[in-house]
Amino acid sequence: MRVLVRSPNRSRWLLSALACTVGITAAGCASARVRKENALALAAADAKVLEGCYDCLQDARRTFERLAAGKKSKDSPAMVARLFETDVLIALREKELGLDSHGAMERARALAPRVPATFDARRVIALADHALPDGNAYPLEATEALLQSNKPFVDKLDTELAWMEQAPLTPAVRKYIALAVDCSYPDRYKERGDTTNPLEQRREVPINAPPLLAYRAANCAKADTLGLKRVLAAVPQFDEAAYALGNVVVWFSGETGGDDARKYYASAYARFPHAAGITFMSGWLELNVGDCREAIRYFDETVAMQPEQERAILQKAIRQSTLHEDSAAIATATRFIALETPDIATGYYWRAISRLRRKELEMARSDIELAKARSRAAEVLTAAGIIEFEQTDFIIAETDLRGARAALKGDENCNAGFYLGSVLTKARSVGRGGCVLRLGNGLLRRQGEPHRGEDRAGASEHAWERGVQGEADRVAGVGSRGPAEAEPDVCVQRGEHERAAWQLRPGGGTAGGCRAVTRPGGAGGEAERTAGAGAAASVTRP
Repeated sequence: MRVLVRSPNRSRWLLSALACTVGITAAGCASARVRKENALALAAADAKVLEGCYDCLQDARRTFERLAAGKKSKDSPAMVARLFETDVLIALREKELGLDSHGAMERARALAPRVPATFDARRVIALADHALPDGNAYPLEATEALLQSNKPFVDKLDTELAWMEQAPLTPAVRKYIALAVDCSYPDRYKERGDTTNPLEQRREVPINAPPLLAYRAANCAKADTLGLKRVLAAVPQFDEAAYALGNVVVWFSGETGGDDARKYYASAYARFPHAAGITFMSGWLELNVGDCREAIRYFDETVAMQPEQERAILQKAIRQSTLHEDSAAIATATRFIALETPDIATGYYWRAISRLRRKELEMARSDIELAKARSRAAEVLTAAGIIEFEQTDFIIAETDLRGARAALKGDENCNAGFYLGSVLTKARSVGRGGCVLRLGNGLLRRQGEPHRGEDRAGASEHAWERGVQGEADRVAGVGSRGPAEAEPDVCVQRGEHERAAWQLRPGGGTAGGCRAVTRPGGAGGEAERTAGAGAAASVTRP
């Protein structure tokens, strides 16, 4: 009988081989599992990019960054390319929100040498660099400076966009970058006289386009509200789309009460409280619906982030003056004046109003003279006439008040009508007996004389001339009482005058009037200042 005795060395070898086999199998299983997990993570990150919201892009970027760091194989350049694309998208989104995009752009620049050469990463970065930031966030002067400095690039932009259409980026990313830059300069087609607008064709996307693209196409030039609502329905956390929607519906807040705009802005503000454009437009909404104090709060937040955002400063001064917080209004208006914007006359005007109310007539006169030197708007001439009347400078007061009355809808200017009547009474003492000054429609007519259906504007001027020439007996009830004692309801003789415009009178007016009537577009259009609004941002840029 043979007894087999194994060599100790052979036994050890077999055990070692078995251990190696088990180890290799386990390692292979672990490697396969890791590959599967990475593939699932990559697919999820790609889906997040197409969802397109800011947080979606940030989530995708974290995944790409992790996978790129762990890749040592031939797949590494492709992963770095995905990371590069996402950084560019994040930078563009931050621009669209008025956030600081420098960090994302620097990350993209650092990755540029590692992406495939066919990407021409530096050319992609140059395009992204020339996309304009949110026009609601920054001072108008800063936006104008960008437009001027970017003009050489914009002149060759069509060539760059044609190249981008063929660039080897992910198709949705390629389209997004092109739209972001194209939508920044929508006026260039009009300026050069194009008969067709290529932008309108470029922003056409399929109904089933991913939210990333649907948002960028809808939030461009004239916003597509239906497209933006579809984006929000698909990705409820797409708060940037809510901001874009708010920028559309805010213009109707005077009629709607602003609940829809407030809902959209509240969503955007909750996610992006440090976006100056969102805080500014939230303030603009509040002043439109009549909440001056809430408007001031938002304007304060805007100025804290953008100290030279002149529209927020001006609107704050106007709201403070509207609330009769005259010391604060004077300080804020002074800050606005120091910026020396093209609308500096508006700052002088509102500072004069607060000084008039404080009976600081010499300083008010100095301010209104500076305003008059720059603007002949009706409200400036009206305030000038009132201040001049208070200083008994009747000849100049009459000239300015007549100028205000000669402006568009001057026959509806209650303040100018009231004070012009007062000036004529004080300065000319026209006769005796029974005439009545009808301030609401500007008519001087004899007591008991029926209104015969004359054109009111024409009758107004004719009546004033009769008064000047001495054909009227005496302007009843004005010369004896003075402007501060006159009945406030004289300014509401006509149905369309829902408010007696006593805002300019020392001690007059109410604290509740806080309404704007036009876009916050150039700093201080005549219509909006007449209604107590002031000015705000150029057409909301994407």
